Amino acid sequence: MPAQGITHKGLVIEEDTGSGALIEIARSGACGGCKEKGACGMTESGSLLVRLKSPRRLKKGDEVTVEISRSEFYRSVGLVYIAPVALMLTAAVAAGSMGFSELLTAVLTLAVPAVYFPVLRLFLKNGSRTRYKIR
Repeated sequence: MPAQGITHKGLVIEEDTGSGALIEIARSGACGGCKEKGACGMTESGSLLVRLKSPRRLKKGDEVTVEISRSEFYRSVGLVYIAPVALMLTAAVAAGSMGFSELLTAVLTLAVPAVYFPVLRLFLKNGSRTRYKIR
């Protein structure tokens, strides 16, 4: 992996129609030696489908390289994996210490991701975007 970011090769499988092109990113052999492989979502086999916008018009069959900076990668991991777990643990401890029943504590804890992810989606739709490059 280059020092400036994390890169993956992909293939455009659906042309850009305004909402972005659908890109299939196949797991590469380089993933095995990558330090971030456990957190990036790339599985041992198979591929990842992502819809990304590009400054250039992408057509079906185009080969592209998608790059994200390491800091943006870690930000994404924090927002999607670490923050909801931390919020769930906080909710469970707070509800338990307030004397709520175990059932109510469990319901409140499980309600956290049900609220968190729609709010995160709204936040990301309103301008705070993960920055990536398509080459």
